Amino acid sequence: MFLGFLLMAGLLAFQMHQLYEMRHRLTFIDSIESSNSQVISEVSQAKDYLTGFGNDLNQIRSFLLLPTQEYDFSELGDLVPAQSQNLTSLVFQYVDRLGEYENNKTLFSTNEAALKTYVTDKDWTNSGLHLLSPEGVYSEDSLSYTFYGAEPLSEDLLKVSLNYDGDFTFDTFMPFDGFETTSDAEVTLTALDLFLTDDLARQSSAADFFRAQVELFRNEVLNDEFLGFLDEHGLLLSDFIETPIDGRFNVQNYDGRLIGSLLIYKEDGRITLEVEGEETEFAASPAGLNALITHVLTLDLRTNLQILVDDRRKEFEDLMGDRAFNKTLEQVGFTIGDLIETGDRLSYPILNGEGETLRMLYIDKATGEVNVDWPGEGSESLVSAIQSLEIGFKKKTLRSRIIFLA
Repeated sequence: MFLGFLLMAGLLAFQMHQLYEMRHRLTFIDSIESSNSQVISEVSQAKDYLTGFGNDLNQIRSFLLLPTQEYDFSELGDLVPAQSQNLTSLVFQYVDRLGEYENNKTLFSTNEAALKTYVTDKDWTNSGLHLLSPEGVYSEDSLSYTFYGAEPLSEDLLKVSLNYDGDFTFDTFMPFDGFETTSDAEVTLTALDLFLTDDLARQSSAADFFRAQVELFRNEVLNDEFLGFLDEHGLLLSDFIETPIDGRFNVQNYDGRLIGSLLIYKEDGRITLEVEGEETEFAASPAGLNALITHVLTLDLRTNLQILVDDRRKEFEDLMGDRAFNKTLEQVGFTIGDLIETGDRLSYPILNGEGETLRMLYIDKATGEVNVDWPGEGSESLVSAIQSLEIGFKKKTLRSRIIFLA
């Protein structure tokens, strides 16, 4: 086992050396302004090598009880530099893009006129809809018309957008199957008429009921008692989020870990707590609030860091019960002392035959990393401790620097 750890440490050091050497090569290749296909191929191969090295490093870091890292090489090396494209190719591309641009421009103008005529000629007085802006709103990517319920500032029921590529898109309070993304103005305007006659009443009624349910939920559930409960347990409540199906408040830890979502369904006003795909229904009432608090207390409320620290602790506990590990300890004359827990550490002392502490392996509660403390000499990461031992052995300057790492 001891030799296995040393082997893994050596492999880690070798892989890290290779990683940084390949990164240097890739950066150099990236700076070469050449159309040579061999250079482009080498860039692509180097990216593959770096990705492979990153995966290997993460396996080794996990074995050494260190957090894994994300290695991103996507911005290194332009696989198809502009210089590698000849004039003919560039002109072809430009003419093709110009033709697409002019076609979209013409299509947008035609559909814009059709949509404006429809909105202007339509009698909206008794439609049950209130138009936000009769002239429409031009944004960075579209022209849009937004319709609210007859009562100002009520829920928006319909938004029709004409994108600059000529396509129509729709957003409704609840899903409506009659709409589809299309550049055909006739199909779009027919679907709008169908929505007004066949589905607007349902959507408007659901919007009124939903608005009332949200208000009831805020008063009966999101009161001082519930907000105080969340704060006491280190939890936060997100802003209100609306989707085509529901409205929701996310409950999460201070580090952003999602605990669950409080949902209010648009179709029937049901209130549920969703946790990892499972839903439990609650009433917007004092009794429902008590049931909700009781249920939240049964959930895993730990932060990501707390979960990492607990996982590391479990790994150590499993290692202490491993027969091969204990056999190795016996062969080298070491023992592992009892766990010592303080406010910032979980420590496992490595003792020699006389019961003296040689080193202290500890989990840093602030980071979840496993480090090594040498009494009187300071602390270092587990990987650095392995490298320090290797240097000590090679230089023969520290004759008795012996440490066993788990």
